[in-house]
Amino acid sequence: MSDFDHILIAIHGIGSQQRNATVRSVANRIAASQSLRITDGAPPLAPQPLGYFFSDVKGVVKVLPLDEFAKGRAEQLTRIGFTEVFWADIPQDAVKEGRTVEETKAWARTLMARAGCLFKERFYGMKPDDPERLRLVEPDFNLGAEVLDEIIDTVYVLENLCYLGEKAGLFKFELDDMLEEYVGDVQIVTEFRQFRRDIIGRFHLAMKQVHETYPDAQIHIVAHSEGTVVSFLGLLHAFSGEQFPIELPAEPEAPANPDKPAKKSPAVPEWLKSVRGFMTIGSPIDKHILLWPRLFRDFDFTPVEALFKDRKIEWRNYYDYGDPVGFKLDTARRWLAGKAIKPFAFCGCNDIGFARYVLPGKAHNDYWDDAAVFEHYVCDVIRGEGEKAPRPQTRPLVYLVSPLIPYAISFAVLAAGTFLFYRAVSAYLNPELDPLQRYIRVSQLGFEKTAASISGLQMLIHSAAIAALIAGATAVARIPRLAAGIFWYFVGLLVLGAGCFSYWKFVQPASRQEIGLVFQSWGAHAPTLGVWALALLVGLIGLLVKIPSHESTRPDRPRRQRWILQGMRPMILCGALGIILLIGAQMHPEMFGKSAFSPAQVELIEKDKLDAEAVQTLKDAHLKPTDIDYLLDPKTENREAKLKLAGQIVAHPPVWPVLLNGAIFLYLWWLGALIFDLAFVWQRYVRHAFANRRLMQWSGYATTTEDKPNPQSTARPIARSDTGTTSSAQ
Repeated sequence: MSDFDHILIAIHGIGSQQRNATVRSVANRIAASQSLRITDGAPPLAPQPLGYFFSDVKGVVKVLPLDEFAKGRAEQLTRIGFTEVFWADIPQDAVKEGRTVEETKAWARTLMARAGCLFKERFYGMKPDDPERLRLVEPDFNLGAEVLDEIIDTVYVLENLCYLGEKAGLFKFELDDMLEEYVGDVQIVTEFRQFRRDIIGRFHLAMKQVHETYPDAQIHIVAHSEGTVVSFLGLLHAFSGEQFPIELPAEPEAPANPDKPAKKSPAVPEWLKSVRGFMTIGSPIDKHILLWPRLFRDFDFTPVEALFKDRKIEWRNYYDYGDPVGFKLDTARRWLAGKAIKPFAFCGCNDIGFARYVLPGKAHNDYWDDAAVFEHYVCDVIRGEGEKAPRPQTRPLVYLVSPLIPYAISFAVLAAGTFLFYRAVSAYLNPELDPLQRYIRVSQLGFEKTAASISGLQMLIHSAAIAALIAGATAVARIPRLAAGIFWYFVGLLVLGAGCFSYWKFVQPASRQEIGLVFQSWGAHAPTLGVWALALLVGLIGLLVKIPSHESTRPDRPRRQRWILQGMRPMILCGALGIILLIGAQMHPEMFGKSAFSPAQVELIEKDKLDAEAVQTLKDAHLKPTDIDYLLDPKTENREAKLKLAGQIVAHPPVWPVLLNGAIFLYLWWLGALIFDLAFVWQRYVRHAFANRRLMQWSGYATTTEDKPNPQSTARPIARSDTGTTSSAQ
């Protein structure tokens, strides 16, 4: 009799992996299952140390119960074994070697070229009068490659910021390593036949060993991320009678021969008869079918026709809407529907999506902390409860908040830069006075009521409103470049309109007059309208100044040499010129043909025939307009003496804080725009699977019909006896 009724084989995903960490995560989640525990039984030991799952023999998997101390208890959990297929060392060695895997940006451009090839094959494969062909609009693939470059740059820039956070002891998040490891793992599996055979060979060997040791146990494959692709390909090869010849070496130094051809046989692999469940979480199988169709072309399921005539492998796929890697597997279902033999019980109702994890991106790993996901698989497949199994539900607050978090981060970065710059400019235009100057201003000049400065709260509000206006200009420049269609032009203008309203509503009129001083002579509302027009102009220039890709008209001039007209640099440079115009008019209005005084003040100066020295004193004193009105008012007591005394409060603030904070602002604006691009691309093309739908359309997969549910579940559940012991239901 077998020691186990069910054996869960964990297949890890992308990135840096630790041996047995994935199987421990699976064991922890199963240990928390309420449906497999006896109410009065002691809880199992979890988590176990990694060494508990470690195999003493290289290349041999070891199946262990959840808790060896509970082996004698009448506990359902003791009848479930756990093991792991570890393959991370294969891509990690290739990435570490540094001369095998392609550089991230170059590989991203090959993916964009592959998508373009799919479109052209579909487009030119139709008749000219085909209505579907007339509806197809070719995307700007060159622009898409450029945007991908910028998004990759964003990851590296964020990594630099994370490095500073690590040195400050705040957090540690290795984004660039994560990107390179992810790209490296996917490249190894998809592009390198030799490495892919090695990885699948490990999967086949593990399945063979588990079945030979425990022939009566049901096998459940629990795969995450790229591990779902590895296990899916491993199953497809097994369905076709192919076994990769990865044998255990006689000595550790003797490697297996990866070029040895696959063993093909019309006979069904013995271990395949024991596979009852396939659980995928955060799976990118669909993208692999669409972008690497050659990996899925030559499978013939004839050898397993008899095996899957009366039973199916129960497949359950789980994905969070905030997961940038895992999606609904509708392409996989349609691909399988095209096969005459149906090995899987996998209908649309078994493709389970939800919004449960708050942070986008991090959602790809949050499945391991979600008991509801594993509890559903336990109840649905292991216990065989079917529709009675409690499905993981979307959390409404997460559904609403999670998509907004990246945009909030983008705006926060922009607002922080705006605040620093606005505060530096305000400090220059209204410098802090020393105690003697403050005494003269208050006691001798009588500025108690007229010299009130902006408060810290008002500065925050003004900064946020100005940042909203800049964000609107950024939206005009970026959104139509990230999504095709006239609709998105209106969306960009709508965001700009919201920014203009925020600027008008929350920035005080006096501050708006000061900021738009260069437009003051054009009318009473010209300072505000002029700033709005300037924001629109910056956004339009950032949108309209496009450069051809390095593959097009100027192949002799690589993209990296086009320094000024690359990416969002036109927008940032035009924005910098606009800011210089606005601030320069405030610092030195005479250089822009403007007067430092209002028309009424100029009239009083000319009427009283003030000398040039007195006029210059009023300019250098950095007085408020209300202060100047007070000194120029003929009714002011001892006006002449106070005009002379105003020379004692002349301030000469340094200009370097303005320049430094201006540079910081431009950098944070650029970073905020990059994060916005990343958020928009993730929201539109990943979260809502727009890219997958387009690839499905170009690849010829039907998208108008939904597949029908497969026959009833054929999994053999664990049954609970009256005495509290466990047995296998026949």
